[in-house]
Amino acid sequence: MMYSEGLYRKIYSGILGKIVGVYVGRPFEGWDYSQISETFGDINCYVNEEVDHPLICSDDDITGTFMFTHALEDHLFRKDFSSVHVGQTWLDILIKGKTVLWWGGYGQSTEHTAWQNLKNGIPAPKSGSIETNGQTVAEQIGAQIFIDGWGMLNPNMPDRAANMAREAGLVSHDGVSVDAAIVIAVIESLAFEETNLNTLIDSALSHISKDSIIQKVIADVRQWHCENPQDWRYAFTQLREKYGYDKFDGTCHVVPNHGLIILSLLYGEDNFHKAMMIVNTAGWDTDCNAANVGCINGIRLDLDSINDGYDWRGPVADRILLPTAHIHEHISDALREADKMMELIVRWHTGETLTRKPRFHFSLPGAVQGFQLDSKHNYVRTASLSNPENALTIDYANLISGVPLKVKTATHTDKECKVNESSYHVVGSPTLYPGQIAIAELELAKEANADVEASLFIEMYDTALNITTLQSEPVRLKMGERNSIEWTIPAADFQMIANVGIEITGTTESSQHGQVTLHQLDWTGTPTQIIGFDKTEHHEIWESSFINTMDTKIKFNNQDIYRLVNDDITDPGVFAFGSKDFEDYELCIRLVPQTKNAFGPIVRYLGLTRYYRIELTKDDTAILIHESFGESRIIAVAPFEWQPHKAYEFKVKAVGDHFECSINGVDTFSVKDAAMPETFKCGGVGFYNSLGPVHFTDMKITSVDALNNK
Repeated sequence: MMYSEGLYRKIYSGILGKIVGVYVGRPFEGWDYSQISETFGDINCYVNEEVDHPLICSDDDITGTFMFTHALEDHLFRKDFSSVHVGQTWLDILIKGKTVLWWGGYGQSTEHTAWQNLKNGIPAPKSGSIETNGQTVAEQIGAQIFIDGWGMLNPNMPDRAANMAREAGLVSHDGVSVDAAIVIAVIESLAFEETNLNTLIDSALSHISKDSIIQKVIADVRQWHCENPQDWRYAFTQLREKYGYDKFDGTCHVVPNHGLIILSLLYGEDNFHKAMMIVNTAGWDTDCNAANVGCINGIRLDLDSINDGYDWRGPVADRILLPTAHIHEHISDALREADKMMELIVRWHTGETLTRKPRFHFSLPGAVQGFQLDSKHNYVRTASLSNPENALTIDYANLISGVPLKVKTATHTDKECKVNESSYHVVGSPTLYPGQIAIAELELAKEANADVEASLFIEMYDTALNITTLQSEPVRLKMGERNSIEWTIPAADFQMIANVGIEITGTTESSQHGQVTLHQLDWTGTPTQIIGFDKTEHHEIWESSFINTMDTKIKFNNQDIYRLVNDDITDPGVFAFGSKDFEDYELCIRLVPQTKNAFGPIVRYLGLTRYYRIELTKDDTAILIHESFGESRIIAVAPFEWQPHKAYEFKVKAVGDHFECSINGVDTFSVKDAAMPETFKCGGVGFYNSLGPVHFTDMKITSVDALNNK
C-alpha cells in the first residue's frame, strides 16, 4: 500500500493551497494590474469584504478539480480509463446553467461548448477538439484550471500524471491549452519529492511538444527572471507586452495566464505568501492562476508554508462548497477532500481500499474541518478553536452555568450564503438526516474544572427558514479520558438539518477556564424517516437542497404545489434529493402528469445519468429501468393504464438487489436485479420527467428498518 502520512499531509496541503488561491483571487477575477493596484495595492490578505464578496463561495476551479477526478471511482477504476469516461462523468454531474462551468454560451465558453457537444452525442476527445470547435475556443484556460486533481492523483509519477492530464483536458480543450495543463500536472506530481522549481519545470516541459508556445513563454519568463531576479514587475511588464490578452483571441486564453503562473512561482521562490501576492496583484484570471500556484506550492513547500507570512488558513477553516448533481458532495472541507483523494490514489495504483475514517477526525495540524464558534454567543470573545495536536481543541474562559459554548459545522447551505451568487449555484442535499446515529469523542483537559457537560446539537431550517435547535442529553465529561456521546438524530418533519455541533456547559456558578478536545465526530446509518417536502411554499435554501434540471414553478393556480416543466424531449428532466447514506428504504411520492409523456419515481440516485426509475410510458406500461452513463437496461415490464391530470401515488421499496413497486395501491413489480452493480446499493431519490409539466407535492423516505419496527 502506497499510503504514508507524509503523502497524506502533502495532499491536504495542496488542496488547501488550491482553495486559498481561489478565495484570495475570486473577488477581483478578471481585473487588470492597474485596477488591482489602485484599489488594493499589493494583495497580501483577503480583500473580499472590501468589495462585498463572500469569502467561501462555489467556484469552477474548486468544483471541477475535485469532482472530475471522481470519474475514476464512477467508472470502477477501469484500466482503459480515458477522456471518454471523464466526458461521461461531465454529463453525470453538470446541471446546465447552474453548476461548475461558466455557462457563457456555445462557441464562447469552451466548457459550455464541450458540454453541449457531449450532450449532442459527440464523445470526448472530439467534444473539445480544435477540429470540432476551432482553435480560439479550444485553447482557452479551462483545461489548466481543472487539472490539479490529476497531478495529485499520481504522486511522483510524472508519466501517469501527464497522460491523465491529457485525457482529462481533451474533454473540453485541445492544443496549447492541454500542453499547459500537462505542465501543471507534472510539476505537481513531481513536487511531492522535488522542491527545486527549475528541475520541476524542466521535467514538465519534456512531456509536451518542443515547438509548443508553452515552451516559448516559459523560456521567456525564465530569461526575464535571470535578467532581473528581484523585480517581478519587470518580468510581468515583458510578459504583458509579448503575451498579453491583446495578443490572443477569445475571452481568457491560456498562454498569458500560464506565463504568469510560472513567473509567480519563480519570483515567489520558496515563499507561499510572496507567490500568492504576485499572482494576485498581477491580475488577469486571478482565482484560476492563484489556485494553480497555491496547489503547486502547497505540495512543494508543505503545510507550514501556507501560514508563513499571513493567516491564510484561519478565515477559510478548511471550508469547501462542491455543488454538482452528485448531491451528497456539496458541503465538504479540505481534510475530507484529502481523504477522498488518498482513497482514489491507493485504489487506482494498488487496487487496495483504505479503512474509512470518521467524517470529522482532524488528524492533520491546523485542520478544523469547517468548525467555528457560534457567532451568536458571547464566548466568541473568550474562546478559541485550534488544532495543535491532530484534534479540535476548544479553549475557553469564564464558562458560566446555563450559558452554553457552541462550536458547529455546516451540513447544508447556511442561510446567510448567497445561494445563487454566481452561475455556480449552490445545490446539494444535506449531509445529516433524522434517524442517523451521530457519535462524538471528547476529552476534558486534566487541569480544567471538572464540572463540565457536553452534548451534541443540530440546527434545522423549516420551510420558512426559521431555526430550530435540538440537542442530545448532556454528558458529564471525565477529565483526561475520552468521553463518548452517541445520539440518534430525532425526526423533524419538514425541517432540514443545516448545522451540527458540540455544546459545552459549566455546571457551577463559578467561572471556569479550561479546554475540551473533540477527537472525532461521525454518523452512520440509513435515515429512519425523512419527509422531504410538504404542501407549503419553500425558501430558496430549501430549493437548493434538491437537484432539478427542469423549470420550477411554485403555487400553480394558487395551489401549494411544485410544477416542474421539462421542455426538451431529447433531455429528460431529473429531480433528486438525498445521499449515498440512503441504502435500503421505501420511497413514497405523489406525481400528477399534465401530458401523456413518460414519467415516474427514481431510487438509488447517484448522478444525472445513474439511477433506477419506474417509468409510466406513453403506451400504458410500467417499466423498471437501470440507467448508467446513457445505457438503459430494462429489468421488468408490466401493463398499467394511466391518464394525464390524475394523481399517482408511488411506493417503491429498494432493498439490496430487490425492488418492489405499487401505484395507487396496486402492486406492480417485485423483482430482483441480478446484474445490479455494487455501486448501486445506495443513493438518493426523486423523479423523472421526459417532457411537459409534472405536479409534485409529497415525498417521504423511510428506512426499511423503521418500516419493519412499526
